[in-house]
This record gives sequence, C-alpha cells and structure tokens, in this order.
Amino acid sequence: MKNPRFAVLIAVFGLTGLLFPALCPADERTEPIDVIIALDKSLSMVEEIEAVKEYVNGYLIDQLLIPGDFFLVVAFYGKTEVPVSMTIQGPADKDRAKAVIAGLLADGHFTDIGNALDGLSEQVERYSHPERKKFLLLITDGIQEAPPDSPYYSPDGKFNHALLENTKVIQKKGWKVHILGVGTDPGAAQLAEELAGTYIGISGEPTKDELVDKTREFLAALQV
Repeated sequence: MKNPRFAVLIAVFGLTGLLFPALCPADERTEPIDVIIALDKSLSMVEEIEAVKEYVNGYLIDQLLIPGDFFLVVAFYGKTEVPVSMTIQGPADKDRAKAVIAGLLADGHFTDIGNALDGLSEQVERYSHPERKKFLLLITDGIQEAPPDSPYYSPDGKFNHALLENTKVIQKKGWKVHILGVGTDPGAAQLAEELAGTYIGISGEPTKDELVDKTREFLAALQV
C-alpha cells in the first residue's frame, strides 16, 4: 500500500511586484528562469520515489526546461545534499541531470523538513539569479521526523516552535505554498496549515501523469 502522507509542495518566491507565470512548455517560453527542486529521499518515500523521478525527468526536465535556465536540485532526509546544480545549455545537460535524478534512492534516515527549508534558502541565495523569476517545487511526504540533534526535532514528530518560526520567515519572503496530499491522513493538510498554504488531495497511488495534471493546475495561476 502506498504511503498515505505523500505530498507535493509548490512554492514561488522572488522580486516584489513581478508576476510569476506558469512554468510553460519549452516551446512556449523564451525567458530563462531559476528552477529549484527540493526532493525528499527519506525511507518513507520508497514507494513513491519512482513516480516522482519520472515526473521530474519526463516532465520538468524534458518538457519545461529551456537553454539558459538554472536548474538546482536539493535532496534531503535528515541532512541535505545538492546532486544537481547547473545552467542548462542543451540536450546534453538535460541528459546529465536526468541521469543523476534517476540514480536517487529513497534510502535516507529521518526527514527534517525544517532543515530542508533552511537549505533551500541558502542554496537559492548563493546560486540563483536574484533578478530572475523562480519556480520552486518541494516534494515530500509531509512526515516531520527530524534527527535528535536537529533544532527541529520533536519527540512526537509534531512541528516544533523552531519550525513554526522558520515558516514565518518563509512567509515574510513572499513564498506561496500549495500542497497536494495523497489519501486521508491529516499530515499533509496540517503542514499546509502551518505553512499558511492551500491543500488539495489526490489519489492514494500517485502517477507521473496525475502529478503533471495536478501541478499544471497550480502553475497556471501562480503569482506573487
């Protein structure tokens, strides 16, 4: 049975006053942007990771990235890693990025969403282009299970004070968060509430096609 707490969080942030368009197909967009993917590779994602990788490779990379786009992937569990950080120049770069994504495994212990959000902010500030529009996709099962040495640790897995303070900082930066949750477990919906975001449920066994359909609806209306 699929993990009932899989969720996709879509957040957009950037320059005040700019309209953030949908991440259009490659043949419809000419302006390069920064595309940042934060991917949960913890053990709790083991049953969903293949559909997520197919979605990232077959849709985001193949169909949406254009030459000049900066593409950053942050993988997280109890820690954070940066498997992909490149400017896409052509098909060869797309193939390299897809090969790295295809090799990711859901084998990490713990899920520290607070640390992942910290890592995202750091990577965006360090590597992205401040003047560009940005598309950020955070993919996680919504289960907060930070390691004991994390400032976001809580013995019952609930969002602790440090994580809630972190989300306030995110909101001040203008991030807009939308969450798709699988099944009836309240974890993803609770995360949406804590992040002051919106929530939509999807089926208990997500596929690439369903992820494309659901995120396309969100992306059509994203703006700051």
